[in-house]
Amino acid sequence: MSQKKKGRTFFAAESGKKPCKEQLFSMGLILAVCFFSLGWILFGPKETYSQEENRSLMSSLQWDLSKISDGSFQRSIDDFVNDQFFGRRKLVELNADEKAALGQKDLSGNYMQQPPEGGVYLGKEGHLYEVLLPPDRTLQKNVQALTDFAEETGLPFYMIPVPSGAQEQAEWLPENAPSYDQTQALSLVQTKFGGIPNAKVLNLFDTLSLHKSSYDYYFKTDHHWNLYGAYEGYSVLTKAMGETPIPLSSYTLKDQGDFYGTLYSQALLTAQGADHFLLPYYQGEENVTQETNGQTRSGLYWESYLSGKDKYSTYLGGNHNLDVIQNPKAKSSKKLLVLRDSYFNSMAPFLADQFCEIDAVDLRHYTGDLSQYIRENGITEIAAVYSIKQLCDVNISRQLG
Repeated sequence: MSQKKKGRTFFAAESGKKPCKEQLFSMGLILAVCFFSLGWILFGPKETYSQEENRSLMSSLQWDLSKISDGSFQRSIDDFVNDQFFGRRKLVELNADEKAALGQKDLSGNYMQQPPEGGVYLGKEGHLYEVLLPPDRTLQKNVQALTDFAEETGLPFYMIPVPSGAQEQAEWLPENAPSYDQTQALSLVQTKFGGIPNAKVLNLFDTLSLHKSSYDYYFKTDHHWNLYGAYEGYSVLTKAMGETPIPLSSYTLKDQGDFYGTLYSQALLTAQGADHFLLPYYQGEENVTQETNGQTRSGLYWESYLSGKDKYSTYLGGNHNLDVIQNPKAKSSKKLLVLRDSYFNSMAPFLADQFCEIDAVDLRHYTGDLSQYIRENGITEIAAVYSIKQLCDVNISRQLG
């Protein structure tokens, strides 16, 4: 009994001690940081856009209490706090660097959401790669819609499914990294288009393959092909249309400085090396104009983007519902309609010197009647330039229905 009392007395004596100065200082510092962080989140200046991550930030809370039951209100609070936390950029970079230092090769993925969102692989030779996930039914819907549209128009139709860097440079992926084999998507496209006499599927897999070509046709920090990959795509399309491509040597390639693309925006590794952003300038005669949203401008380069992070939008000023590109000094009088995603943008400077008119339609934004547009504008041939990942992820079939 006496031992138990002593034990209880000893514990009470210990717990009754007053905190020392060091403990009080630590507690005060923690409380100060908490109050400062809370005050910053609630009353500090709000960032609306992150240049590094290339995305909009959540700058205000929508106090819709009816969304508590499904958890969306709680998630919106998490997003708001994460987007407005003091020093968030440095914390995001430190988090990415820590993951890389610990040997984690897949950054920024969200595999819990539906549909899951793949992250970024840390590849060899300073490359970042999109994690390629197996497609859902979106791919089949898109390919079927494009097939039906090609058959309906009856015009020469060139389907160009562009493989991703992770597909073409698989030897530079982390060891045993899971990655969807995009040749399965190519096979689906070839099968669907196989019975249409006016359609051709252009296979770029061997052309862009690191193993077979020994060339690097993709940006290290961005999901797009680089200038050399875009030229190869242009060259394959031009030959399929019975034309002779303009040699790359007919262009002066001007280095526009460092470029950090969309994959860097997802990974934000402080040690990541930059790409060089090159623009081709034709040495021959040209008179290229671009009409967008009712306004016509000379040339295809929106040079204001060169001073920002999103340098890829220098091509055409980014993605619009419709771009009409004309060049009366072009080699061919053909009028080409291009159904496209952003991979087309870096092909445009080469195609503009080849064809007198290119009408580029982004089905993610275009709402007009395409069949009527073709009739009214004298379109002679059609090409569809889509990255396979885009065909897997974004439903464009409704605009073609």
